[in-house]
Amino acid sequence: NSRSALTKQSFIKAFTFLDGMRCKLGLPDHVVEKSAYLFRKAEQKKLLPGRSNQSVLCAVVYIACRITDTPRTLNDIADAAGIKKKVIQRVYRLLSVNLDDVQSVSYSPTEFVERISSEVMVSEKVRRDARKILEFCQKRGITSGKHPMSMAAAAVYLAVQDNHEKISQAKIAQASGISAVTIRNRVKELQIVRKKKS
Repeated sequence: NSRSALTKQSFIKAFTFLDGMRCKLGLPDHVVEKSAYLFRKAEQKKLLPGRSNQSVLCAVVYIACRITDTPRTLNDIADAAGIKKKVIQRVYRLLSVNLDDVQSVSYSPTEFVERISSEVMVSEKVRRDARKILEFCQKRGITSGKHPMSMAAAAVYLAVQDNHEKISQAKIAQASGISAVTIRNRVKELQIVRKKKS
């Protein structure tokens, strides 16, 4: 039965790839298990004709990260896999519509504050202030529809300035994978909201 042998072989290949992703992204076991489970479901439902297993695995890893609140962006996953972000996005949209387990869960920017802060090594006070800035703006609906990582980067940058710590915008851009231009635009938006408050 060459069909089942083929399927078995493609599964082995797929899970070898998944293991590589686990190492590169530092994924906890429960995220890997969730990814494998979603991948099998997608296969059973025959959702993936003509899609490469790699792109499907990237999409399920992204979904598993969102479901389990493990902050990894599409950019992180695309870089780790060497696959274009647009390709993963297409598969992600297909899966999020067709898999029951996937309600479109969205990250809160505050989840990324910790990650950027650790990367650029800011003080605990800056981390707290950045979270406060975001919570304040979230209540006013400023963060909705915006890329959570870009909002987090802007909040960290503002908190750094408030506390006169010497961390450049370029360094925050590098740590977050968000361009300095985008961060500047988000900073402006956050500043407008804060001015209204004062």
